[in-house]
Amino acid sequence: MDGREREEGISLSEICRRIGKKFWWIAGISVVFALGMTLVVALLINPRITSYSLEFLISYPASETAKYPDGTPFSYREMISLSALQGIKESSESFSSVNVQKMAEEDDISVEAETRTVDGSVQETGNYTVTVSGAYFSNRSQATNFLRAIARAPIDLVREKAGSLNYLLDGEVFASASFTDRLALLCEQKQTLLDQYDEWISLFRENYTVGGKTLKNYRAEVAVLYSEAVQQRFAAELEQYGYVSEESLEATIIDLKAERRLNESKIEQIRALIEAYYGTGAVYSAAARASEETPETGGTTGTNVIVDAGEKNLFVMLAELEMRNIEIDDALSMLTEENVLAFGERIHAEYEQLKAAADTMSSVATAIYEQESSVVFSTSRAAKTGDLSPVLVCAASLILAFFVGSAIVVGRGGRGAEEEAGRGEEPPRPQDAQ
Repeated sequence: MDGREREEGISLSEICRRIGKKFWWIAGISVVFALGMTLVVALLINPRITSYSLEFLISYPASETAKYPDGTPFSYREMISLSALQGIKESSESFSSVNVQKMAEEDDISVEAETRTVDGSVQETGNYTVTVSGAYFSNRSQATNFLRAIARAPIDLVREKAGSLNYLLDGEVFASASFTDRLALLCEQKQTLLDQYDEWISLFRENYTVGGKTLKNYRAEVAVLYSEAVQQRFAAELEQYGYVSEESLEATIIDLKAERRLNESKIEQIRALIEAYYGTGAVYSAAARASEETPETGGTTGTNVIVDAGEKNLFVMLAELEMRNIEIDDALSMLTEENVLAFGERIHAEYEQLKAAADTMSSVATAIYEQESSVVFSTSRAAKTGDLSPVLVCAASLILAFFVGSAIVVGRGGRGAEEEAGRGEEPPRPQDAQ
């Protein structure tokens, strides 16, 4: 009867009885196996297959132009260049274990830009997503901090470049220029400042406040500097007296005196020609001859009639040379070292006022970029993808280990019962066999 039961199989109650006898042994082995598999997945497998990603928005004044404040181009791909990653690593001791060299060489980090189409052209929206392999980080927190540092790097660079902006004309260049060029440079300097304030006003409106003052008032302070009246006065004075720099003063005086002597020689020759044609006393200034008109005909008086263009040119040339000598005399009287220094100092005073305005603009630029430059993250933590859930791995391992352990126990229990049954039967005696 027992043999037939063993041949037909083991009953469910027998299976349960055998598992029950070894339950705690099976449970212990299953727990150990499940914990081991969980640790293997968490420490060895997941880091190799896990990726971390972080989405963020970069915004700063005129960021849509894809340029930094100093005009250099902004490329979002530079955020994950080896030099940029090396800078991130050196920025914090917590990143010292991150192998950025391998990360860059193996292309285990990438960045994508969100774009939109405007009037047929593709533009970046300022939204970017950086994705990196989890193999380089000990945990999610370290990966999040690393990705956040990557996102903040462009804003830090924007503020750095904004703080180093210099809107002032170089002082040495200005001082080495001629007076004519200095006046032109002052006009350009003023216009540069006005244009920059106009650009900011178009972005933020004229009532935008920086340091307790509106952009409108900052612009007004520049607008009253080096006014048109001052510009015209400088230009007229320069044209009248021909001021030159101290270095060129002596040479200019020599040239003017030489020109005057040449003019005197020409004047004498022209007078000689006129007297040869009309006799002594026929020489008059052009202004005097032009005023001598007869009431009847409106022409010039009898003895001073000028007939052809050649004769007229002699008087015009004489008048021009005489006027030029008067101008030279005025210039020579004003071209003194004292007057030149005074004129230069007045121009330099205008430069100093524009310099102060340029320094103020640099401070305004720094404040604007500090206030308006930011990085906004879509999530507080980096998104984690591609990993296996430790909880599921632990549960699956526990169930699998329990079933395998139970099967082993049941199998071994069956073999043990057969062996015991075999030992319990006595072998047939010879006489019984007969």
